[in-house]
Amino acid sequence: MLFLFYFCYLTLVLFVITVFDFNKMGKGGVENFASNYDIYHQAFELMILFFYFNYLIFNGKKI
Repeated sequence: MLFLFYFCYLTLVLFVITVFDFNKMGKGGVENFASNYDIYHQAFELMILFFYFNYLIFNGKKI
């Protein structure tokens, strides 16, 4: 069950990244590299926080 929860979360994050990429692909240009990098970086940080908080919660540790 926990694996299914992780899988749904990662699928949602990848879907959001893909939508943002398709929106920016039409505009093109080098200036979009920074915004694309920000999207990937933010998604990566959210995944780290998500897994970390779930590790603390499911192992019974208090934050």
